[in-house]
Amino acid sequence: MVNKPLDNYTGKEKRRTVDTDTNSQASAEGMARVPRRMYQYPVGVDEALISNILVMSKDDPKSLRELIYNAHKMNDSKVGITTLIYNSVDAVYPFLDEGGRMGALEGVLNIMDMIRYDHVQYDYTSCTNSPELLADVTIARRIYWPTKEQAVEAISKAVVGSPDATVGEIVDKWLDGQGNFKRDVKGQFMMAYSLLRKDVCGNRLAHEYYKRADPDFVERTLRAIGMMYSAPGVFYNPEERAEGEAHLHETYIEEVAERIIAYSRSSDQKHIKRLIEARK
Repeated sequence: MVNKPLDNYTGKEKRRTVDTDTNSQASAEGMARVPRRMYQYPVGVDEALISNILVMSKDDPKSLRELIYNAHKMNDSKVGITTLIYNSVDAVYPFLDEGGRMGALEGVLNIMDMIRYDHVQYDYTSCTNSPELLADVTIARRIYWPTKEQAVEAISKAVVGSPDATVGEIVDKWLDGQGNFKRDVKGQFMMAYSLLRKDVCGNRLAHEYYKRADPDFVERTLRAIGMMYSAPGVFYNPEERAEGEAHLHETYIEEVAERIIAYSRSSDQKHIKRLIEARK
């Protein structure tokens, strides 16, 4: 993954911190691995928690479950997993190795499982930015896969509200000059997922987004979709591969459908197996 510099970070985002005994030097080294643009959430992130996750993912990944749960309790246990804590895991997740991801995922699932599934779908998974986190959550808990309702509504509002705009001008509403989603775009994975679908926004808008978006984020999104398509019991089962691939061609613009199929055929089956083992 390419670490890109901060684009629009102002330093004014709301953040809370968690007391920590983690070695500050190791903590600072870990933080340097995550581009600060990844912290751009309207509610903010817990930078101390991100730092601790990065350090513990190397030293003691199995303890991440307890770390995330304790941070959740310290912030606001009454409303389930707080937005602040979920944003923090979401921001750091792509930078974790296999052990770190599984530990962080267990921490998130442990809290999600105490909340009504529709609240998880609407308030958390639909607002996820990281393709890697949402794919892993979905494979481990299919019930938490969100609807694309919020993303489709945002797209429809932009199109209907600007009847004379070109597709380029519409895409400009969401992307900055580097092709990254602007800070106020919630649920960047579901936005990309929806914008790449011709059945949602038509060929022209889908092609324009695909052409203009950050290639790294697009590939991460397609890889995540491909992994979900290859995991049994998510969208299709292995014996339904032909049906699933036909559906991809019907749903996505052609180059996107082909990339998803390629990723579904080359997905990390060992990782998928671990996710399946985490199912309840």
